[in-house]
Amino acid sequence: MPAQQKIIDRLIDLTGGHAPGVPEVSGVSHEGPTWLDSSFSEAERTNIEVVRRFWEIWKALPFDPDKLREFFTPGAVIRIGWRGDHVCNGRDAAVAAFVEEVQRQVEYDERSDFKFPVLIAKGPVLFHTWTWISSSTRLDYRFERPMAAFFLFNNKKIERWDSYATGKESELDYVSGNGPDGL
Repeated sequence: MPAQQKIIDRLIDLTGGHAPGVPEVSGVSHEGPTWLDSSFSEAERTNIEVVRRFWEIWKALPFDPDKLREFFTPGAVIRIGWRGDHVCNGRDAAVAAFVEEVQRQVEYDERSDFKFPVLIAKGPVLFHTWTWISSSTRLDYRFERPMAAFFLFNNKKIERWDSYATGKESELDYVSGNGPDGL
């Protein structure tokens, strides 16, 4: 058996996964399957599925902020922004920040997509990198932002999310309205 086939045999296809207790969101990803090493525990696979499904909310229309609420603990702490400079304390504050971002995207007539090159889980912690691809024909911009985040899970819900941009997006002069999208 070729080495590549041995690796594939150790992987589990989590596409449209049915991990117990994870909010249901119709799959709309065009990236294909999410393959996970079979050595991940059931809890680790579930946490990865939570993150995957959370991002599918961004691709689902119409956008439903109530579905976001299901992904977070009531006391969740969410650190977002290109430099992790925006901290939301509590699920309601986090959902409000995500709604504000969706409103910005609508105002800018922005189209977004994501690529998920790395999802690593160890116990209740998940490390995730992705590329945020956005464009606005009306405002004439397109970018691909490398991002990284750490998640801490508690009972299949996100308790902490620390998210950062990498590369030029994390530089001081890029933020505060100096990015191509006005961010």
